[in-house]
Amino acid sequence: MELNPDGKLLSRFTVHRPEVIEKLLLQHGYKLSNFVTIDELTQKTYEALNNDDEAFEKSLRQAMTDGGFSAFIGLAVTVGLAIASSISASAKARKARDLQAKIALAQMENSKLIAEEEIRVFGEIERTRILANTLQQYRSNLQSEATKRQKTVYVYLIGIGLGIAVLYGTTILLKDV
Repeated sequence: MELNPDGKLLSRFTVHRPEVIEKLLLQHGYKLSNFVTIDELTQKTYEALNNDDEAFEKSLRQAMTDGGFSAFIGLAVTVGLAIASSISASAKARKARDLQAKIALAQMENSKLIAEEEIRVFGEIERTRILANTLQQYRSNLQSEATKRQKTVYVYLIGIGLGIAVLYGTTILLKDV
């Protein structure tokens, strides 16, 4: 069983905009733990959609549309049809199992997206480390080169000073003669 495109869209929205999902769930009276996780947000979101919470569904659809996730309308229709078709007790049990399967699939999708994000972040960290090492080496080379040039300038100044001293001393000696 694979997560449908609307479920993948909802998972992507949950991973990339968890603060929006958290805000919506709290606004609509859903209790969340103090340290909210993506898995908890996914579970509560699917439960809200499964419980026919039209106000939550409308708010979620609006948030996803505002966030560039406009294909959510299909999810709303799918959830609406699923709710309309679940009349008998056996349908409710099947619906609960489907809900758990959707939640599990959404959590796997979330894990995949988080792993991809983690790989991207680790690549950026490695790139930043290499750049920092390069800058450190460049600074060290620049400092040593500046020190060499400074020593060379001191040698030239001492040479010029000695030359002037010899000329001045010679001039004084020749003046007395």
